[in-house]
Amino acid sequence: MRFLKYIFSILLLVIALPIITSCSAVTDHPDPCPAENDITLSFTMHTTARMSDGSRADGAGHEEVDSEYEEFEDAVNVNDFIFFIFVGEGDDATLLVKNKDIASSTDPTTMITGAPGSYTITTKIEKQHLETVLGHPARPTSDDEVKFRFLIFANCYSPKDDENTVGGGRFTNYDGLNIGVTTYKEVMDEAIQWGFNMDEIYNDNEGDSQVSGLYKGYIPMFGTNNFTTTERALYASRPDDRIYLGEIDLLRALAKIRVIDNIPDADKDADGYPKINNVVIESSQSHARQLPYDALSYINGNQVHTPNIFSDIVPGTDNVYRYKLGVIEGKAIPEVGNKTVRIGYIPEQRIAHVNGNVNEGMPQFVIAVDTKRNSDGSVEQEVYRIPMTGYKDDYIFEFGNNILRNHIYTLSVNRVKVGVPADITLSVVDWVQQSLTLDYTENVNISDRISWQSGTYENDNTETGELVLLPWHDNNVVEAICTFGISTPIGATWTASLPVIEGTPDAFKFVDESGNLVSTISGTVDGKTLSKLRIVSTDPSPRDTSKARLVVTVSLANGKYMEARICDAGKSYKNYTIVQNMQ
Repeated sequence: MRFLKYIFSILLLVIALPIITSCSAVTDHPDPCPAENDITLSFTMHTTARMSDGSRADGAGHEEVDSEYEEFEDAVNVNDFIFFIFVGEGDDATLLVKNKDIASSTDPTTMITGAPGSYTITTKIEKQHLETVLGHPARPTSDDEVKFRFLIFANCYSPKDDENTVGGGRFTNYDGLNIGVTTYKEVMDEAIQWGFNMDEIYNDNEGDSQVSGLYKGYIPMFGTNNFTTTERALYASRPDDRIYLGEIDLLRALAKIRVIDNIPDADKDADGYPKINNVVIESSQSHARQLPYDALSYINGNQVHTPNIFSDIVPGTDNVYRYKLGVIEGKAIPEVGNKTVRIGYIPEQRIAHVNGNVNEGMPQFVIAVDTKRNSDGSVEQEVYRIPMTGYKDDYIFEFGNNILRNHIYTLSVNRVKVGVPADITLSVVDWVQQSLTLDYTENVNISDRISWQSGTYENDNTETGELVLLPWHDNNVVEAICTFGISTPIGATWTASLPVIEGTPDAFKFVDESGNLVSTISGTVDGKTLSKLRIVSTDPSPRDTSKARLVVTVSLANGKYMEARICDAGKSYKNYTIVQNMQ
């Protein structure tokens, strides 16, 4: 799995616009106030597994269903994440902010910090840019409306190939997208052409993938929404008194396929047969369009019921692409209990007969069922081919003529008997969209940046953020001691940890108040007291150099977590690296 290169959804988006003409006493900036010519905008993305506000059934009568495998289906790769902010709300809304590489930014006011579970993104709006787009100087006392339009592309990278000639996820003229000039439509016109190669999702090499040797990439997502505030609120917003804007919902570009082994135990023999061995979905499309049909008119939060098919071809024998479904181990799915569920993903496409042959249809499930084990150990197998156009004249599916993005198609295999059609049911529901909620609650604010006690360490490289521990002295460990201060949220619990990134596992420990060595240590935010950490190495004579990140997270009242950036915000590193050199 791509370590520390993704974030999970549902995503909570928090925007803070500190005042231009004055500032709060509590700030995440290294200086008391941000520059007068800048507005700093930050949003924090948190993880939860489920929607917190219930279902949003769509107009087609489909109920909405959550993801089973959130780590993959809801994940956002922060190194493949582009966002834009426009002023205005129509196609001619004018570009104000663009960012395609926030994960690697070294600008102290443009950064992404955190770890899986919580990421904070901060970006800068230059005052002169906002005034240029608004067409007048800043007016902090004005109640005139300011309309913003946000645009987000996630997990969109796909290389060019013979079919996908423009690739995906990269603006060829990104440098030519000009602040104050480029419009929303002009940005969208290029993105509408993007395609996504399914090879970026599926991987046949089981040693380099995420689930059951199948999935290596993340699902492309797209979202846009309009928000309205006033100039007065915009310029007066402080970290402790923020305005509420709304939500952005991310729409996945693919459909999900599920196959449930629902064969009752009463039908099985003593060895557990029959049971599904493997499932392949045969698709007529090998690429997907990253944006939905009529994307310029797309309204935030809506499901789509018209496909945006990559290649307008009739399914045939020359364009069959086979994708194996994977088993999610250890996942409980409420509606199926402990049954084995296999999942896969396919692009939008037609549900049609192959070359006009009414006995064949695409897409098609190919289900291999192990029926019995023989005395010599061999296993007999029956293969069932189930087209989505209908099955053996007994099952006529009624979910339309197209596979639609962000929908889940579930096939339940209820009973099998050698030599006769399988007893199956097939249904479709909407897939919950991943939600970015723009809210202003419970920012973690740092009152005192990390400070290391002189004489307790060998070297502190403040340019790279590496602190080298002193070697053991006369067989006694030497503690490295630091302090930091978190001012809000009052009453929250902070937790420090030392995940090893190089060398020996458990190479470092904290020392608690009783002198015990512990892997994590916690405290309570009271807004007044500096917190102290005592860090030691565990090996008096290490043969290898070991390194660990010092990570401090804060638990919030809503059950989520946010990382506290206790390092100097003006540095390029986000966490201190603790080092024990080989002896």
